[in-house]
Amino acid sequence: NNAAISSMQEELNKGMADIDIQDDKWRDLNVISSLLKSFFRKLPEPLFTNDKYADFIEANRKEDPLDRLKTLKRLIHDLPEHHYETLKFLSAHLKTVAENSEKNKMEPRNLAIVFGPTLVRTSEDNMTHMVTHMPDQYKIVETLIQHHDWFFTEEGAEEPLIQLLVTQQNLRVLGDLERISIAGNCLCPPSLQRLV
Repeated sequence: NNAAISSMQEELNKGMADIDIQDDKWRDLNVISSLLKSFFRKLPEPLFTNDKYADFIEANRKEDPLDRLKTLKRLIHDLPEHHYETLKFLSAHLKTVAENSEKNKMEPRNLAIVFGPTLVRTSEDNMTHMVTHMPDQYKIVETLIQHHDWFFTEEGAEEPLIQLLVTQQNLRVLGDLERISIAGNCLCPPSLQRLV
């Protein structure tokens, strides 16, 4: 596997002109995904950038789901243009992969486990960050895949944020919140209190 990845990396470094994408080696999904991860891991500046890494981790830990999503979106739009465009393209591709999860078993969560630590990282290998931030790395990438269209639509043109959070699964929870609210004891975050 490592030899195949190295060989393919060398071919890519020479340029696309001489690459035969019909060759079976370019159809091995495990090797291709490993090659893609290797590319992002070797970038001198991570996709989420060193200076914004802590901000992304902090944003992911916000308790209010609306505030969390808004903050993540702002941080994404603050990335340098080439980072933003690369992230936009990659997350669109991962969204397409996830949409075919019945065949490939790669739901957003699985893709996030594979790509999260490679994409959301710092340049230095800090073992403490690797361990303590891993759930955040997963969740950030999973959220990007699940809400790709919203994250990469300009402010004001996107569907209302609350529609992203209110899915069929969440309707049951909102019903429970409404019953609690009627009793006068709503303990939900302020952003959800206005919904019930």
